[in-house]
Amino acid sequence: MKCPNCGHEQPDGQAECGGCRLIFGKWRPRPSPPAAGSGQPPFFQGLACMTWSPNRLYRVYVLPGELAFVWAATGSEMEKVMGAQFGLLGALAASALTTSEEENARRKETLDRGSLDQIIADNEHNFRAPREDFLEASLEPRSLWLAFAYGQMGHKGVFRFRHREKGKMALCLPSEEDVRRAAVHLSTALGGLLRVEVGQ
Repeated sequence: MKCPNCGHEQPDGQAECGGCRLIFGKWRPRPSPPAAGSGQPPFFQGLACMTWSPNRLYRVYVLPGELAFVWAATGSEMEKVMGAQFGLLGALAASALTTSEEENARRKETLDRGSLDQIIADNEHNFRAPREDFLEASLEPRSLWLAFAYGQMGHKGVFRFRHREKGKMALCLPSEEDVRRAAVHLSTALGGLLRVEVGQ
């Protein structure tokens, strides 16, 4: 018998794979990824810089009149900065906050394969934000303050907003592509409320 997860050959009737320890009675095939252009609305990524917890990478899905913020991964740049700035104490604190690259890769796969309706409820940090809950919003060039204060040296732009319940948030956009997507799609959700200070 061949394991459906890792391909390891084993005797028929085994309850558990000898290679990857998969329990055969609990195994379910993974759903196929959605076809290109179907299933998921446009999105960009932004890293919410947190003061006393790990930075949080969001996928921000853009819908007509609404944004959906879905936790995508835990950022690791802040942990590196803490270790560098605060020596042994910082390194110990950073190690407690670190999420493995494997965990982040698994999360990305879940997001790539699932529909927004499936993934929006799977994490306590996910939230929907209808346009009427935004008090202000802007898409700005990179911020030296965020670069130094939160260790986001490589970010390319910032999506700042004030939300009725969440308060003020700033998401560092990690790539030029994320800035471009945000500039192109955010007006769909936010209309004239959005102030754009970056070129498209």
